[in-house]
Amino acid sequence: MEKEDVINKIEEYYNHTLVVDNEEFKKTFKTEKERKAFKAAIINIRNIFKKGGAPQDLGPIIKIFETWAVTDYGLECLESHYNIEKERLNEMDWIEHMTGKGEGVYGYHSDFIDAYKFACEYFKNG
Repeated sequence: MEKEDVINKIEEYYNHTLVVDNEEFKKTFKTEKERKAFKAAIINIRNIFKKGGAPQDLGPIIKIFETWAVTDYGLECLESHYNIEKERLNEMDWIEHMTGKGEGVYGYHSDFIDAYKFACEYFKNG
């Protein structure tokens, strides 16, 4: 199998894991713990192959917003190693801070905004 075939297969798995309600995925990975572990592994493999980066030790994933994930840790960028602890979410204007950086530097702005809003609500009620 060529490297390009491997990358395509990883992308297929990555896109498949983003569909959390997919019945086939739930049949394969019966528990939420298994599903979260598989998602984190696929994200790490994808980042290694696509970006040549090192694996990222993601916390258990609560919800994925394409280039950002809300995890038990807080907010974690899936495109680079940029993380915000859940305790720091209300510390500053994170939306202004992150959108002040170039688009794509730390994922996409729209993904960050959606993930940030979800995380603030999730951890406020959690």
